[in-house]
This record gives sequence, C-alpha cells and structure tokens, in this order.
Amino acid sequence: VGGSRRLAGGFFYSPWTNLKCNTPEYYSNAYAKISNPFLKDAGEAHVGDLMFNGHPSENAEAFQGNGLQYVGGNKSRLVDPIFSPFHTTAEILRGAPPMYFAVGAAESIEGDSTILAQKAAMSGVQAYLDIYNGMWHVFPMYSEGCQNPEGKKLWQAVNAQQRTSDFLKSIAAAGLPPCPSTGRPATWIHYSEAGDGNGKNMEWFP
Repeated sequence: VGGSRRLAGGFFYSPWTNLKCNTPEYYSNAYAKISNPFLKDAGEAHVGDLMFNGHPSENAEAFQGNGLQYVGGNKSRLVDPIFSPFHTTAEILRGAPPMYFAVGAAESIEGDSTILAQKAAMSGVQAYLDIYNGMWHVFPMYSEGCQNPEGKKLWQAVNAQQRTSDFLKSIAAAGLPPCPSTGRPATWIHYSEAGDGNGKNMEWFP
C-alpha cells in the first residue's frame, strides 16, 4: 500500500502482452493440417498453434477485438503500456524486478513473451525466457498430460513448473534469481526432456 513494498519478481506463462496483436507469429505460427495423397501411410500432420486454428488474419482480428473490449473500446489503449506491456519503454521498465517467461514455440502470441523479455533485459531487468518447441498456449496448465491414453505427463509443462519453482525459491532465499544476467534475456529453447542429453529427441519427429 502506498508503494511501501516492491515486487520481488514475477513469472508469466504465455502472457498476452500486445493487445495490438501484430507480431509476425500470428502468421508464421498459424495452425495448418498437412496431408499428401501420394504418401498414404504418412497420415496427417498438424503444425502451428493448435489452440487457435483459424486463418491468421481472423485470429489476429479476433484477438484485437478481445483486446478492444478489455480496454473499453478505446483504441489508443491498445498500445498503452499499462494495458499492453509489450509497448512499454525503458523508462518504465528500469528498476523492475526479475522476470521469468515460459512460452510455446508454436504459439500465435510467442512474440508477446520474446519481445517483452528482450525489452526488459535491455532496460537492465534480469529476464529469463524459456521457449518450448511445439508447445501451445499456456501449456504448463496441462502437466497431467492432456488425458493422453498412455497416462504420461507432459514433460514440457512439468519442466516449466519446476524452473518457475527454482526461480521463485532463489528470489525468496537470496533476493536474486538463479544465474543473474542483464543486457540480454537468459534464453533457453527446450527440445527434449532434461536429463537425456543428446538423446533420441523423438518428441516431434520420427
């Protein structure tokens, strides 16, 4: 109350930070179903953002429409840093606490995390960015495995939750996140489950 206490840190899972909805991932990560009649045994492949499988233009327009509702119809607020942190400035970010982001590499709003993490780091904030290959929006919520028939947990979600826990424990114990880094976000792209080194990497391709 009254600014007497400051946040020690913050973590964000697939945050929607850009209400303008104009990052390139709306197109480059758009959902697609791929099939080839000449490869009858190959079946269909599903790539991109499984959570939002409309046409890229429709997705971006729908998202921005939701954003406009959120800000009461005031279009200027779509780029107001208070409502849309993606558009923040170094002056606003300076002195902010450490930040941890976990985002899926297949998300339509992947750029909302990567750009904000980069801006934060360039403003002197300790920023940590974990990108998980093939993952969809807010995937850490599905750690139980999305009811898959084999009953296996979603290791990407479990890993993101564990790394969040490590981040918070370090701040609570030492007042600093693990491996402090400034200037650039400490970025890790996760392709395979931790602990298997350069193993088979069979998660996404045969």
